[in-house]
Amino acid sequence: FSFSAPPEAEPVPAPEMSMAVAPLPANVRRINSRTFKIGYEVQDVGPSGVGSVELYISEDGGRKWFHYGSDLDRTSPFEVAVPRDGSYGFAIRVRSGMGVVADPPQPLEPPEVAVLVDTTPPTARLMPLRQEAQGGSYQIRIAWFAQDQSLAERPISLSESASPEGPWTPITGWIANEGRYLWTVTSLAPRRVYVRLEVRDAAGNTATAITDQPLLIDTSRPTARILDVESVNPPSSGP
Repeated sequence: FSFSAPPEAEPVPAPEMSMAVAPLPANVRRINSRTFKIGYEVQDVGPSGVGSVELYISEDGGRKWFHYGSDLDRTSPFEVAVPRDGSYGFAIRVRSGMGVVADPPQPLEPPEVAVLVDTTPPTARLMPLRQEAQGGSYQIRIAWFAQDQSLAERPISLSESASPEGPWTPITGWIANEGRYLWTVTSLAPRRVYVRLEVRDAAGNTATAITDQPLLIDTSRPTARILDVESVNPPSSGP
């Protein structure tokens, strides 16, 4: 176990056994910071009050537990810092003023709360834009690549602007990651636009990609009319 816990951190003794790792709870909390706060509520406090609030941590779903530390002010929340991205399980114990406390979490005991720390933004890449005209409407096919270990439920947003610095006007709200979107242009005024792709993951990290060059939107349909007919080589006159 490689967690950089405080000096007083001690492992909870584990018996000699080989068993499957306890699964993490289904309601894993996903955050994009390695420092966070765990809120708690102390109940059933007796006349001796609260002697200490102890936090325990696990990196393997509860197979092994380590004593993280004590909350010095014994008041929620408990401030936590972890050294790297990953899954962490937590359990809390309260010691009374007389020293009475429940046993530490035992090996294979599931965490009371599980936190998935993810500070890595998603991958976001725009493909070349393609212009299309169908049924009298002008359309732009926007294609992209978005990847992350855990994208949000609706992770994609598209917007357009006359400048790569914005301001940006939404093309879509947050939509599913289908890899492509057919944008029907409603404004007929010729203009050059940049397209921006935003991608978000379940932890709240975001990434953006903007087209390198502006796309010329020109919905005009050139026409022509015949003005005249003129002979190129008129016949020569007789002698």
